[in-house]
Amino acid sequence: MEIFTPIIKQSNGLIIDLRFSMGGSDLVAFSILSYLIDSELALGGKQFKTSTGYSELQKIVVAPSKINNYTGSIVVLTSQKTPSAAEVFLLGLQARGNVTFIGERSNGAFSDALTKALPNGWGITLSNERYLNSHGENYENIGLPVDHEFVFLNVTNIETGKDVQLNEAIKAFR
Repeated sequence: MEIFTPIIKQSNGLIIDLRFSMGGSDLVAFSILSYLIDSELALGGKQFKTSTGYSELQKIVVAPSKINNYTGSIVVLTSQKTPSAAEVFLLGLQARGNVTFIGERSNGAFSDALTKALPNGWGITLSNERYLNSHGENYENIGLPVDHEFVFLNVTNIETGKDVQLNEAIKAFR
């Protein structure tokens, strides 16, 4: 990011394509986000499930990287195939502002996996958390909403070789 940020800063805007993201680590999402902000960013928080409800909200604050970061316009492409840490990254971009979301709602699987061993040697993972955005909204199971909705993997678009989401993103910077 330190190498590419000066290059990105020379552009009219940044398009981030998360339509086929497989999620990953929240720490990586926060690290990338740190290059896209110029001051501390409270993106919301998370709570874990307890026997009586949910824990207290653990606030999530991301500090900017130490370089001259990109703070211009961003367009993000999302789909139902955008889960987990990619969605936490989306929460951060939503809190950042100056971001347009194009495509489909994200997957709605924000929670980290709680891994447990079973007596027979197998393992199981459970979703035991919920993330809230900076306004206290929970998108678990429904996904983060978009500003401009387009069906991803539309058969007609695939057959004609068109990527309407990407074309819309490019159009946003003209």
